[in-house]
Formats: sequence, C-alpha cells, structure tokens
Amino acid sequence: MSAEPIALVLPWFGPDTAGGAEAQARQLARALHQAGVDVEVWTTTARDAHAPLQPYYPHGDSEVDGIRVRRFRPNRGAGRHITRRLTHDFPIAELNLLESLTGSDELLDALTHERDRRRWIFFLYAFPTSFWGMQIAGERGYLVACLHDEPYAYHSTTRFLLRTARKVLANSAGERDLIRRLTDLPESRVPVVGEGIELHWRGDGARFRAERRLTGPLIFFAGRRDFTKNWPLLLAYFEEYLARRGPTVTLIAAGPGRLQIAPALREHIIDLGFLDDQTKHDAYAAADIFCNPSLLESFSLVIMEAWLQGTPVLVHGDCAVTVTHCRAAQGGLWFRSYREFEACLDRVIGDRELARQLGAQGQAWVREHCRWEDVARRFIKEVFQ
Repeated sequence: MSAEPIALVLPWFGPDTAGGAEAQARQLARALHQAGVDVEVWTTTARDAHAPLQPYYPHGDSEVDGIRVRRFRPNRGAGRHITRRLTHDFPIAELNLLESLTGSDELLDALTHERDRRRWIFFLYAFPTSFWGMQIAGERGYLVACLHDEPYAYHSTTRFLLRTARKVLANSAGERDLIRRLTDLPESRVPVVGEGIELHWRGDGARFRAERRLTGPLIFFAGRRDFTKNWPLLLAYFEEYLARRGPTVTLIAAGPGRLQIAPALREHIIDLGFLDDQTKHDAYAAADIFCNPSLLESFSLVIMEAWLQGTPVLVHGDCAVTVTHCRAAQGGLWFRSYREFEACLDRVIGDRELARQLGAQGQAWVREHCRWEDVARRFIKEVFQ
C-alpha cells in the first residue's frame, strides 16, 4: 500500500452533522485511519444541509475521532474563477445551480496549492466542492458520488464530473449501473466499494414495545419524512391499508422534524422523532417489517440496520438500488402499486416463519458484506492500485 496521504473532501463533516453521505464519510475516515492510512478531511465550518452556510464548527484545524479535519469558510458562487479554464460549454442554468450550493473558494485555493501532496476523494456529486475540486485534482481525484436516479443526475455537469474522476467508487451495484448508463464508463473505472455499518448494535424489541405499550404488528420507517424519501406515498398507502384491513397495524416513524398527522390517523401512527442509536436499533428489532419506499438511494443505510436486527424490509420496486439489495440478500419484498404493498404486508405479517427467514437472510448478508474493515480494504485497493 502506498504511503501517500488521502484527503476526503465534502461540504459538511462532524459529530453533529446530519446526512447519510456525511455519516458514511466519517465512518470511512475512521476505518481508513484504523487500517493505517494517512487520512484527513477537508470541509467547511458549516454544520450540514439544514444550515449550509452558517458557521458552526471552528475555522482551521481540529480533530474528529483522532483524524485531522481542516475547516474552511463556506460561500455560494464558489469556483467562478475556475469556469474560464473549462473547454466544455455547460448550460447556464446548470452552472447557476452549482453557484447556488455550498462551496468554498478558500478550500479550492488550498487544494490548488496542495494538489500534488495527496490523493483526493470527493463526496457528493452535486456540490461545488466536488465539481470544481475534481477539475483541480485531475488524475489525483476520485469520487464517491452517492448518486441517485434523479433529475440532477442527468445534468451535463454531472456526466462531466463522473467522466473526469479517475474512478467513481460506487456504494452499490445499483448505483454502479446507473453511473455506467449515464457515462458509458468501463466497469474498471466504476468499482463497487460498498459501504459499511456498525455491526455491534443489538436491539431489544421487547423493551421497546413494553416501554411504549405497543402490541400487534408494527411497520417502521426511519428517515426524512418528506418527498425525498417518498414518505407521502407510504402515508397514503398506510391509510388505505387501515381502511381495508382495519386498525390492526401501527406505523412508527423516526426522523428529524415534527410529523404532521391527520387527526384520524393519530392513534395508528406514532411519531418517534429523533432517536438515539440504541433506541433506534430497539425499534428495528421491535418491528415486524421495515419499510423504505424511497426512490432516491445509492446504498440505504437504514435497510442494512434493519437487517442487522433480523427484520425483513419492504422497498419500492422502482428503486434499482434497494431492489438489488433485496434480491442479493433475499431479505425483503418490493411493491410498485397499492395492491402489491397490501399483498406484501399481508404476507409478512401473516406468515411469521417467512418473516423470520427473510430477516435472518438479510442479517447474514449484512454481516458478510458490510464490515467497515472490508470496505476500507476495497477502498485502499481501488485508490492505490
């Protein structure tokens, strides 16, 4: 393994920073550090997407999990001074979008100065830190895109960024297939490195139910309760399911922000709000099935966490990433219509042996494929070979 250092570059990073890609970057940095890699993180002083420009962390150098973190001042419009170097013409609307998002000219200037001193791993495809940073890093730049099958993915700036990276390190086979469909890159430039999860958690479902006096079948959802995770569809389907099957099932939902629930549904939907890690894993263990109807995934950490606790999952059939996971692990079912949603719930809730088998298969798959030390080894191999 080369002794050359690595820098992970992303808009936000830290112990109080929300976001799946941000959590992935933090755990990857820790895994690389434990594997003996000289790794540091370059980011801004802002906290996360909920406060994208407001200073939160101190400017300058600090440590997180024993890893050096260099924080720069964020600004919108970052990278304007690099635009003139591009020989490719992009639609003005796409460049304007990049300028509207969180970047950092201070970070880009420092990257220019230190370009040849390390290899650069950019997280999140849609941000100026990745787009303009990759133009500076050139052949020393790699991308963890966290790409979703969404309109932004089809922008010419996105395709250009993907093709510019030395390699695009995919979180899943579904994400790899999307990247290759958009770019025609050879498979060797889009390796599936994967993502890890913390495997030590043990949920106590009985405790969770007892503390909240919950009985009967439970459906669990965790994540942003908005359109990005297809929450309105789940809510509508659950309401229809109650109308057809009666009030036999409870939906428990965890995530940031307060949940607005119609009065008629309040006794059937429990808003758990933000949960600490142990309580979240207790909820996974308590649930009969975990539902993630999102169409916008590059990995889906919550599915892996549900499987870790032996809970089967239900996903949307139009999300290639989550369906591919379910096929590979044989740990869940998928739906594309209300009728299929109803049939899947009926089958899992009504057949405890099937539910146990799906959950056990998912758990075994996670334990085999989601160890951070293995992800770090794959990452090191792809970056340094």
